[in-house]
Amino acid sequence: MAASKKKPSQLAEKFISYLGCPCEIFAGLEDDDEMVGAYKEAVEDGRANGYIPLLIIPDETLFEQITIDFVDDSDLGFDPAEVASRRIEILKDAENVDAKACLDDLWLELTEGENSENYEPGPVEGDNILSYFSSYWDYDTNRTMEVILARIPAAHPWELAAWMPMGGFNDCTTPENQVAVMKRWHEKYGAMPALVASDAWEFTVPEPLSDKEEALKLAYEHYAFCFDRVEQYGRDEYKTGNLADSLMKSTVWYFWWD
Repeated sequence: MAASKKKPSQLAEKFISYLGCPCEIFAGLEDDDEMVGAYKEAVEDGRANGYIPLLIIPDETLFEQITIDFVDDSDLGFDPAEVASRRIEILKDAENVDAKACLDDLWLELTEGENSENYEPGPVEGDNILSYFSSYWDYDTNRTMEVILARIPAAHPWELAAWMPMGGFNDCTTPENQVAVMKRWHEKYGAMPALVASDAWEFTVPEPLSDKEEALKLAYEHYAFCFDRVEQYGRDEYKTGNLADSLMKSTVWYFWWD
């Protein structure tokens, strides 16, 4: 049976009920080419047919995050009007968010009370190249987890953060802030939110950055948005300059909140 024809789990069915849009399921793949190919085809098709695709990794934590304000009637599912109202509220709140000021504030929160030398950029160099999605891999089985490919009828890519309002926990900023920042990054760099999990967002960009200074500025924005992107990379010597170098070589942006 083709992966795209797999039957959704009960949890995935709940996500699909909440979203109320066409979805298909991929799971247990040893090679993600079929899923990534389907996503890329959906990107092209979505431009012509008024939707934006998003890969979603369904788990209980993410489900609780996005449905915290709603009751799921086991017979009727979620009330589409209530879900849409909450989405509209997030988008309206995001209109009042200055994305640059938001990132500056997050940076101040990060560096306040710390030794300034801890945040020196270091050299713009490294070997971290991201050109593929990674959040959906189960490294115990070396297969993909269950993934929903949702065709979301959003008008703009940044609205996906309102359709899947994760965040507002620990150091992951709120959905309205995410919407504003995603809008900024889409307009400046063409960044498209492509994958969401309970603790991660992944984006695609049409091409890596070419200007070193611009890459360094963006690296500080990434660091402010998700400090684990630098601090939890796995090597103590990894600095903002290394992230800037990665942005000059990568077509995928990865954010993960521990």
